[in-house]
Amino acid sequence: MSREICSIIENNGTVNCYLTDQFGIPLPVNEGIECAEVDPNRRRDVNVTLPSGEVTTLQEVTLFKRGFIVIEAFDNEARRSLYNG
Repeated sequence: MSREICSIIENNGTVNCYLTDQFGIPLPVNEGIECAEVDPNRRRDVNVTLPSGEVTTLQEVTLFKRGFIVIEAFDNEARRSLYNG
């Protein structure tokens, strides 16, 4: 699949990607991605220096993201939907 996308791009084609539901129906920009913290017990404090010079503590967390996308490739011959999942 990725070779086909690269070939289309190399031949002046374009590729569009967008979020969908599980049936391939496009979703608004602010919808479609499930995001959750993997393990709240694994948070780690990280000290950072702000542009003002003030030091503050942030927490590093691990997130899990899941959703559906459609990748469409356009070449000189046809529009092809290459991936949905």
